[in-house]
Amino acid sequence: RKSRPLVAIEARVGAAPGDLSKSERLEVAPVSLRAVFGQLALQRLGLPPITDREPSRALNGKVHADLTVDGTIGAPRAVFHAQVGDVQLDKAPVGYAEIEARYADREAKLDARLTSRGGGTLHATAALKADLGYPAVTRGGDLRRAPLDARLEAQRFDLQAFSGVTPDVRAVGGLLTASVTVQGTAAAPRPAGRLEWTDGVLAVLGFGEYRFR
Repeated sequence: RKSRPLVAIEARVGAAPGDLSKSERLEVAPVSLRAVFGQLALQRLGLPPITDREPSRALNGKVHADLTVDGTIGAPRAVFHAQVGDVQLDKAPVGYAEIEARYADREAKLDARLTSRGGGTLHATAALKADLGYPAVTRGGDLRRAPLDARLEAQRFDLQAFSGVTPDVRAVGGLLTASVTVQGTAAAPRPAGRLEWTDGVLAVLGFGEYRFR
């Protein structure tokens, strides 16, 4: 695009070059990063068709995102926003999404709100306690064992947007209504709640197509 750049990034580290090799000084060095992406027009081609007799499909949409990081290298704070709109599977409208991710005080949080065609909604939140600062990230900590707290709330959310999410998943459809919590860790989650999938369609390569109500 000629009017403005698709990606703009500004970064700064408050440390002298000689301090970069000294762990105790690098840990307390101030850090600042500002990044803006888009608006970007995205297109995923070659999504598997529902049957071998049909042509492949395409997912299109527009994305705008921004990232802010400050604090220190040892104790960073980060905020990420993304908006995805005008999403279409072939020419059929799918919906839009707003995503926010934050990290501060050794805790990462995610908040995702999706709206499907027909007004269905999906709201997912998650919190993970983990030290992502330096030098902790260099010690190879196992994030799968970090404490996890997640929640999913959905009201008649159309699952069509997840068609072709992997090459083996040809189609997903139906309306999802759910109220689910997950606690524990990523390695040993403890889910609880209820989930309803009505007018469901699931087509998997090599296993055929399944429909249920």
